[in-house]
Amino acid sequence: MEQGDRTFEALLNFIREENERVLAKLRAECDFDGMSPAKQGSRYTAEIGSTPIAGALHLARKGKLADSRLRGWLKTPETLFEVAAKVGIRTEDEKRAH
Repeated sequence: MEQGDRTFEALLNFIREENERVLAKLRAECDFDGMSPAKQGSRYTAEIGSTPIAGALHLARKGKLADSRLRGWLKTPETLFEVAAKVGIRTEDEKRAH
């Protein structure tokens, strides 16, 4: 598996896990599932704050985060590595290099 593929998988897993963490927190705090979609989106946005993966997190929240959608958003390997670095993802190859 190439470094780009490993980084993509790590980022995809991070987004899915972060979405689950945020949803669990919101569901514990309020009747999140009983809110209108617009209120859910507002509450979720407030919880995640400013992040380079906000769009992907919202797709995950709606159950619409597919590999192809994420790859389409991350148009170049440079974008992939930049976004991954901004959220603190480093592959095993990168860890060994340091």
